[in-house]
Amino acid sequence: MPSMSADVKRQSIVEQFRWRAMSSPDSVAASDATERVSYAELWHRTETVARLLRARGCRPGQPIGLCMSPTVTRLASMLAIMGIGSPYIPIDPGYPDGRIRSIVDSSAADGVLVDEVTAERFASMPYRLVSASERAADLTGPAVIEPGGSDLAYIIYTSGSTGDPKGVAIEHGGVANLFAALDAVLPAPQERPDECWLAAASVCFDLSVVELFWPLTRGIPIVLAALDSLAGKSSDGAEFLTGVLAGGRVTHFFVTPSLIQLMLQDHTLAAAIRGLRVLILGGEIVQPELIGRLRPVPHIYNAYGPTEATVATTVHECSDRDVEYVPIGRALRGLDVRVVDEDGGDCPLGVPGELLIAGHGLARGYINDEELTARKFPVLGDGEDRRRWYRSGDLVSIDADSTLRYHGRIDGQVKVRGFRVELGEIEAAIRAVPGVEEAAVFPVRDSATQVTGLIAAAKSTADGVTGDAITARIGQVLPWYAVPHTVRVLPELPLAVSGKLDRKALEHRLLALAPVPGPDTAPSRLAEQSYEQIVAGIWSSVLGMEKAFADDERFFDAGGNSALLGSVLTRLRAAFPEANLQLIDLYRHPTISAMAARLRAPVPPRSPVAGRARPGARLSAADRRRLARRAK
Repeated sequence: MPSMSADVKRQSIVEQFRWRAMSSPDSVAASDATERVSYAELWHRTETVARLLRARGCRPGQPIGLCMSPTVTRLASMLAIMGIGSPYIPIDPGYPDGRIRSIVDSSAADGVLVDEVTAERFASMPYRLVSASERAADLTGPAVIEPGGSDLAYIIYTSGSTGDPKGVAIEHGGVANLFAALDAVLPAPQERPDECWLAAASVCFDLSVVELFWPLTRGIPIVLAALDSLAGKSSDGAEFLTGVLAGGRVTHFFVTPSLIQLMLQDHTLAAAIRGLRVLILGGEIVQPELIGRLRPVPHIYNAYGPTEATVATTVHECSDRDVEYVPIGRALRGLDVRVVDEDGGDCPLGVPGELLIAGHGLARGYINDEELTARKFPVLGDGEDRRRWYRSGDLVSIDADSTLRYHGRIDGQVKVRGFRVELGEIEAAIRAVPGVEEAAVFPVRDSATQVTGLIAAAKSTADGVTGDAITARIGQVLPWYAVPHTVRVLPELPLAVSGKLDRKALEHRLLALAPVPGPDTAPSRLAEQSYEQIVAGIWSSVLGMEKAFADDERFFDAGGNSALLGSVLTRLRAAFPEANLQLIDLYRHPTISAMAARLRAPVPPRSPVAGRARPGARLSAADRRRLARRAK
C-alpha cells in the first residue's frame, strides 16, 4: 500500500483523498447496501457532484446543508462540498422542522443537498434544494479546488443551553492535525484484503469524521450503514447493519459504549464484535467491566474529545490494568491540555478540575455567536504563553504520566447514546409549551452509571397539559435523542430552603414514580398470561410506566430507545428461552402484536444434542409455560 508523505498529511481531507485515489485507483474504497465502488469511481462521483453544485450557483466558502441517506453517493457529496471550498452542514432527516429551520437559517446555508428519499422532508421549506442525482452540463476548469488549512471543513450543530442549537465550525487544518495524530496512535493499516471499517454513525455526530475519512484516506475500505437504525428508525437499516457485522467483514469499528453493550446481548453480534481487530469507544464513559467483556479484541481504545476540539483530544489504549477505572488517555499530538480550578490555577496531580484544551484542533468558534465564542474560547496567559484555549466544561484529573481521568460534567450537559445534550435546552422547550410554568430534566442511569434515557417534570395545573401532549410538542423542536421518554406533569415542584427548585428531591421523586429498570428477571405468573400481556408487561416495566399500548404502537414510539431495547431482549429471553430470540427479531417485530405472533409461531425442533425432549421425557418448565399460553 502506498505510504502518504508528511506533506500530503498536512493537506485537506479532499487532497488526501485525491492522493489516495491517484495512488490506488482500482482498490475498493467504499460500499453500502447496494453497491461497492473503487477509489477512481468515488473520485469521479465527487467531481460530478462538485460540478453540479457549481452549476447550481453554490459559492465557495458558503455553507451547504447535507441531508442524505447513508450511501456512497452521500460520501461523494460530502467530499464534493468540501471540494468546492465550502463546509458541509449535516442535517438529520428525522429532525423536527423547527430544528432544521434553525440550523439552515443560522448558518445562512447556500442550499441543501438531498437525495430522492430526503427531498420530501423539505417540501414545505423555502430552501434551495440540490438533488445529488442531477446531472449538470460540463463546466470548464477543475471541478474541485484545494481547500486551505484555514478553510472550514464542516459545521456540526450541538445542543445549546439556551434552547437553540449552536453551530461548531471546524477547519481543515484541525482535521489534518487529528488524522496525523491518529496515525501515531492507531495500528498502521495493513495491506490485507480483509480490512474493513464499519462507518455507521450519524453524520451529525462528529466521530463520523474519523470513521469516514481517516480510513478512506489511509486505504482501508469502509462500509456505510446507519447505527441510528438501531433506534427504531428503519428495520431495513437494522437488517443491513446487523448483517454486515454478523458476516464477519468488519475489522474496525468506532462506536459508543451503550451500543456495544446492546450488541453484546445478541450472541451473533457479540461474536462479531469480539472478532474485531480495532475497536474505538467514544462519546460516553467506558467502564472496566465492559473492557473485560471485549477482551478478545486486540486493540481497544477509549477516545475522548468535544466537538469544539475536532472529535478527539485524548486517546487511551485499554488494557487489563484498567481495573478501577478506564482513563481517557494523554493529549494527542498537536494539542495541549490543562486542568484548572475555579480561579483558573492549575490543579495538583489527582485533583479534579475543568479541562482546558489548546492547539491545532480547536474550532474556529460558534457560527454567528461571538459572545459565546469569546466565553468558551478565551485567550489566556502572558507573553509567549498567551494563546487560545477551549473551556470544555468537563471535570478531569491528571496523573503524573499526563494521563487524564474523566469525572463528569461541571454543568447540565449529558451524553445520550453518544449525542451531546444540554438539559437546559430540553427544559427551555418544555417551558415553552403553553400552560407549563416550570420544568426540570434529569438523566436516567443504569447500574454502570451510563445514561439510558431522560425523565422530566413539568409544573402545570392547566387543563389539557399532559405528559404525552408535552412530549408531542417538544418533539417538534428537539431531535429524537433529546426527547425524554417520560414526562410527569405535577401541580407543584419541591423547593429547597432557599426557595429554589430542589432538584435532588425532585429527581428522587421522579425516579420513584418511574424507576430505573431493575434486574432482568422474567415477569411472575407467566403461565397465566397471554403472549400479548407478557410483552406489554415487559414494555411497561422497562419504560417505567403503566400504559395500555396500541396494537400498532412501536416500542420506540412509546418512549423506548436502543439502550432500553436491550433490557426488553434480556427479559423476553428469560420468559421465552425456547424462542431463540435475537436482537434483529425486535426490529422485525416492533409491536406487541407482532412480537406475540413471533413468540406464538412454532419453533423449529432442536437436535438431540441441543436437548430435544425424548418420548416419555418430562416437560421442561419452558415447555409447560408455552403449552399453557398456546391454549389461550
